[in-house]
Amino acid sequence: MRPEAPAVPAYVRWLAQAGIFFALMPYIGIGALPSDTQPFAFLAAALGLVLLWRTPPRVAYLTLPLIVMAVLATVSLILRGAFDDIGYLWLIRSYYGYVSAPVIVTFFLYYLRVLRNDQIARVVDVALVVAFLGFVLNVLGFTWVIQSVVNRAVFVGAAASSRGIPSFFVEQSRVSEQMAFFFFCYLLTGQVTRLRAAALVVAALLAAAGQMFIIAGHIVLAYAAAAAVLVLVRRGISVRSATRLTLAGAVVVAFVSFHEVIAADLIRIGFPTRGITAISSIIDRGGAFIGRDQGMMDKLAGILQAAATLVDNPVTFKLAATADPGFRATVEPTYAYLSRILFDSTLLRFARRPSTALGLWVLEFGIVGLIAALTFVVLLLRRAVGAPNEVQVRVLWASFFLAQVLFVKLTLANPSLWLMSALIWAASRPSVSGLHLAVRRPDATLSGKALHV
Repeated sequence: MRPEAPAVPAYVRWLAQAGIFFALMPYIGIGALPSDTQPFAFLAAALGLVLLWRTPPRVAYLTLPLIVMAVLATVSLILRGAFDDIGYLWLIRSYYGYVSAPVIVTFFLYYLRVLRNDQIARVVDVALVVAFLGFVLNVLGFTWVIQSVVNRAVFVGAAASSRGIPSFFVEQSRVSEQMAFFFFCYLLTGQVTRLRAAALVVAALLAAAGQMFIIAGHIVLAYAAAAAVLVLVRRGISVRSATRLTLAGAVVVAFVSFHEVIAADLIRIGFPTRGITAISSIIDRGGAFIGRDQGMMDKLAGILQAAATLVDNPVTFKLAATADPGFRATVEPTYAYLSRILFDSTLLRFARRPSTALGLWVLEFGIVGLIAALTFVVLLLRRAVGAPNEVQVRVLWASFFLAQVLFVKLTLANPSLWLMSALIWAASRPSVSGLHLAVRRPDATLSGKALHV
């Protein structure tokens, strides 16, 4: 990831581009596989690292917490497979999330160097076009085409649904989540344009999920946190940053003040009702509505159970703990207490694959998982704080957004998390122009040669 890419064989760039595409469209693969997140980004990453087996890339500090957790997961896999009565499918699915993370991050930290920023952006463009193609297929009634490559892809038609269009995603709420990753890929490569930003907003609107507003809140909150850090680091804030914060604040205040009118108008013109009514209800009733919404409590259950684990079982060491028959009894008292005081809810959800990436480390490895999770986030933020001034706002913004969704939103197996981690790390290099990189060509490793750029 640099203004000018080194001369490498075409297949090296193709492999890097394929990895980016499948990381951003993680649900595309083989529809018959019993998993929402498909393994193609991981397969591309594994192949890329195999090609470097004679001269492996250096291990970045960012990957150390990921490697530690993968090692712990390996030990737990062996112990659980030998002594516990648990289905091997759940052990393997859980283990995949741990082992894929360091592989994907290491792959991107190396292979992003062979692509120019505009080449990375063009891959994101392709993924965005594919997403819009999926919307068209949904509208034309060809969802069966999507189902051949996406597991659990269901669309009953706009007339019969209170929700929007899912495209090549497993559900509508995932569209806005992935569009956020598209945006930050553009941002980190300096390739954001009005057309691209507008396309991302339209894609999120077509999904018509309340998650779109929540993701927008994450983005605004991340920018506010980045601005606050800049005030502390630089002892001031730029006029542009202050203007953006003011505009974002004004939009939020206006939306909150007139949400009932906005919701009524959108419903009147035929906009799907599910997301609109959900956000309007959250504004009116706050946590009380969240506590009665099954979808929202599903997404919050993982982080609440992680907090409960720290209280009830802080030294746990159990891969695929959520699939264990005794897991519910272990965390239920504290989990129920947290749900009641935070959301006035008695709706307890126990998903086998909770929607929290780093929270899963805590669920399955207790205090050790928490230390590793915090270490990963601190390494990322520390790197962003030390970035050159010209990119510092961008990488801080992306880092604070990623820090949020790592704990609340997505599963550990989602490769978009690790692509964005690598992009932040690469974009935060002290000096791209003055940095001496040794990019080893995969076809040159047999002779031990290296391409210096």
